Amino acid sequence: MNSKFHDEGKSIYDFLHEFYIKCPQCGKFTVVKSFPNERGSFLFYKKRSLVCNNCGFVKVYRNSGGVIGSDYPLWLEVNCCGEKLWSYNLKHLEYIERFVSASIREGYCDEHGWKNNSMVSRLPKWIKERKNRDEILKCIKRMKDSIPKNEID
Repeated sequence: MNSKFHDEGKSIYDFLHEFYIKCPQCGKFTVVKSFPNERGSFLFYKKRSLVCNNCGFVKVYRNSGGVIGSDYPLWLEVNCCGEKLWSYNLKHLEYIERFVSASIREGYCDEHGWKNNSMVSRLPKWIKERKNRDEILKCIKRMKDSIPKNEID
């Protein structure tokens, strides 16, 4: 538990390439992916495809600017410490895990000084509190264990 976390300045937008959701048809794990070569679109508005390997449900859509997960329930979402802990995908979850598990946390500083616009700086206070560390890490493990191993790259 003597690890160090250095905030890389990643924003939530750095994790918008794919979303683990509950299929709207069968409720099982599926992945919504961005079309990788679509030009001229901010990642948040890119065209996305939803293909369920369980029931065969297929949908291609473009996010209209609403909150991702409001259209489809996120797979990685649990009650934790009396709050809701959620993540878009495994990379997002592992980034949160690195932050929570670190005993030393360094903020994000660039050539213009300290910043507070990174994803980590915007995490809710309950995630940052030391007293919740063990419970949050247990919840993260439970979330990771819920991901079908044969479904992700």
